[in-house]
Amino acid sequence: AGDVNLMRTYILEGLLMDPDHDLLNALGALFFYAMGDTDLAKEYLAAAQAANSTDEEVLHICDSVAAAMEGGE
Repeated sequence: AGDVNLMRTYILEGLLMDPDHDLLNALGALFFYAMGDTDLAKEYLAAAQAANSTDEEVLHICDSVAAAMEGGE
């Protein structure tokens, strides 16, 4: 809890194993947006959205990140 570097590591290592994983890409978008890296957040968001997930958690994260980026730009 609270270890940002460890969270980043888990997300990136998971995506090395499965680059198209919808939830990991959505979490990557959320993580990098929260860290202030909107370019990376946009990349991970695009990957998460391209997965066409039906998982409500993934959809909620994607919608929240997209809305936050629209409001912040």
